[in-house]
Amino acid sequence: PDLKQFRQAFMASGGFGRVLGFFMVTKQEASLSSGAVEGMSLGYALRIIRLCLFSSYKPDVIDTTAPMLPPSHQNLPPLPPDVSSSDGPVAMDVDQKSPLKHEAMHDDATEVLSRVGVQSNQLLVRLVEIALSAHDGLLGINGEVLVDALRSVMSLILLHHSNRSVNQTTVDSAPVADPLLLTASPLAERFAVSILVLNLDYKVRQLMGGVLITSCGAHPQMVPTIFEWLTRRIQDLPGDCTTCETCFYVLEQLLEQTSLATHLDSKEKRSVILQSLAAVIVQRITVSGGASLGEDMVSGMLNLVRVVLAIDLSATKGTALAADVVVRKVYMDLLLALPTRESPVHSPPCGGLDSTVAAFKVVEAVAAQHPVHLKQTIGQLSALIDDARDSLTHRWNLKCSFDAKPPNMRFVGLRNQGCTCYMNATLQQLFMIPRVCSALLEAKIRYPRKIGCDKLAEDQAEGHLVLLEREGNSGSVVGRVVSWNAEDLTHTVEILDTPPASAYESVS
Repeated sequence: PDLKQFRQAFMASGGFGRVLGFFMVTKQEASLSSGAVEGMSLGYALRIIRLCLFSSYKPDVIDTTAPMLPPSHQNLPPLPPDVSSSDGPVAMDVDQKSPLKHEAMHDDATEVLSRVGVQSNQLLVRLVEIALSAHDGLLGINGEVLVDALRSVMSLILLHHSNRSVNQTTVDSAPVADPLLLTASPLAERFAVSILVLNLDYKVRQLMGGVLITSCGAHPQMVPTIFEWLTRRIQDLPGDCTTCETCFYVLEQLLEQTSLATHLDSKEKRSVILQSLAAVIVQRITVSGGASLGEDMVSGMLNLVRVVLAIDLSATKGTALAADVVVRKVYMDLLLALPTRESPVHSPPCGGLDSTVAAFKVVEAVAAQHPVHLKQTIGQLSALIDDARDSLTHRWNLKCSFDAKPPNMRFVGLRNQGCTCYMNATLQQLFMIPRVCSALLEAKIRYPRKIGCDKLAEDQAEGHLVLLEREGNSGSVVGRVVSWNAEDLTHTVEILDTPPASAYESVS
């Protein structure tokens, strides 16, 4: 039958009210037999409720047999750059098959709920309970009910924002679900954190991350609470946790979303949040040397460090992530850590590609903040080379040729002339890069004016008149060579048509 007509007839007959009443009051039993039966009933009841409330919902059959296994490894899809605005929630512009896709609600959804004596806030709290029961395995079926509950939560949150910002009268007549309930409910922290971090189904974790990001977009005052929950959870995560990527992803998104950060009460509160997050990360990585941490944990925390440093470097002042110490810690504690007598099996925590790249991104974030930090980064590398030079020479007879060019050397050559061909090949490869080639060919070249005369050696030019061309096409002047300085390879020239106070210049 026509879905719209069926919906109207079903609600007019009181069927929707009975199904919703069953959904709101049914308790889940811990026993496997009764839990499975009631879980199936709640699953179908939730599907019927979504059919009546959500206009874009397409009903399908609940599969109670197919397991939902997590993928071996899969990164969350990046959100588009315009996912948020200063006055709205995060808008998920995602593929139709993505679990982040939310469903639009019927225009009369809140009125339908109020007619049967249920408020949106009550439905939101009940959905949280159902989601937790499904996550804990009390419903006896797979995670499809959990996915349905999370999608419904996201749709109710988006309905709250759209009604609040577009039609205030609707909010007054039929109150919609308030996202703040997600932080006020006694089950809120366990609902958000346990599903986000511990659920084995990647699709469920991804959807839970979308719920939290959307909620913080609708109510930015939720950001500090969500940060506190997730920061506390990072402290307790096992080192070999492989389901932590969504936790780090949500924290990165909340840090990088400008509209969310600017809604915090003050810069001081923001600094406190960043400092607490930095302290937890440093404690997990550096206190134990990071040896017991898995690749996912190390790379996730280092990516967070990079975001923190890029947003507000001053927030880490006085901590182990301060600009003057973080680079050395990354090199010595994470990338180049070596076994010692006290810890003979010690190895660098950054042993994989993801964590190694994340560590170098941290160094890059520090160096990009200020020229002073770039100089410190280069100094740390030079110090590492100096430290390694004697040891390499003594143990392996290897020489580190890291010498500066002498000041009296007019050009740079290669000690081992057999390497010249490699240098030429490198220059040729660079010239084959279109942008480099174009820049070189389009560069302006100034040719010196040639004046016929006898060729003189540098130290024989004293007393001779010379014609000097000033840079910037500002003309030429006549001068007399006074002396030759062999140390810095310059002539001292007396400018003949210039007042005596500044008549002498050193020229190459």
